[in-house]
Amino acid sequence: MKDLAAWLPSTPSNLWDPDIFQYPLTTTNVAFRRDQLITFMPMQLVTMLESLAHNPEASELDRAQAVKELVRSAITQSRDRGVSEVYFITNEPTIAELAKRHAQFEELPHRLLRLKIASLEKS
Repeated sequence: MKDLAAWLPSTPSNLWDPDIFQYPLTTTNVAFRRDQLITFMPMQLVTMLESLAHNPEASELDRAQAVKELVRSAITQSRDRGVSEVYFITNEPTIAELAKRHAQFEELPHRLLRLKIASLEKS
């Protein structure tokens, strides 16, 4: 683990967050080539919130309150499961601002990539 501690902050363009090592569900994967350690990759389980389906007849205030309550519920469920981070995917500016203002989400400047495991099984 000495190598991990040295390499994480020294790897260029690394998005390392030292808090993850305090999370109960974080594990660290390691890649080797022969007898040489090549790369560490910390991995954590997260809650991912995506897709809202609003009643088209609901008021904007009701929609905002509903999102707030659903996020609160997701946080509670995450805590109960030992999950330490919640991600919320949205491209709607109003919802993003609501999440930042009322639920303390932070906007990340990173690219987000997705892999559907089922798609691997089709190839």
